[in-house]
Amino acid sequence: MASEPSIVVVLFGLMFLSRVAVHFLDKTRVQKAAHCQGLLEVDVTWAPLSAGALFEKNERSYKVTGVDEDGARIIRYCKTSLGTGVYWRDGQL
Repeated sequence: MASEPSIVVVLFGLMFLSRVAVHFLDKTRVQKAAHCQGLLEVDVTWAPLSAGALFEKNERSYKVTGVDEDGARIIRYCKTSLGTGVYWRDGQL
């Protein structure tokens, strides 16, 4: 019985570490996609409560803020997952 709590703690720790790793993989993928679309100085922030983000099984939503070539500040939202690319929700960019 003494080993059961330690197994639960290890499993919880592994789930947490995998989520952190997935976040950094997503962030890198979104930054590359934003740079390919012409955004400079890209900042990617996890947006779990943004429109369309709730009840998504395997996709995560991010808020992308950047500066375009004209110097205008641009804010866009996207979804991504490990199996798909980056989907820009607003259809722009």
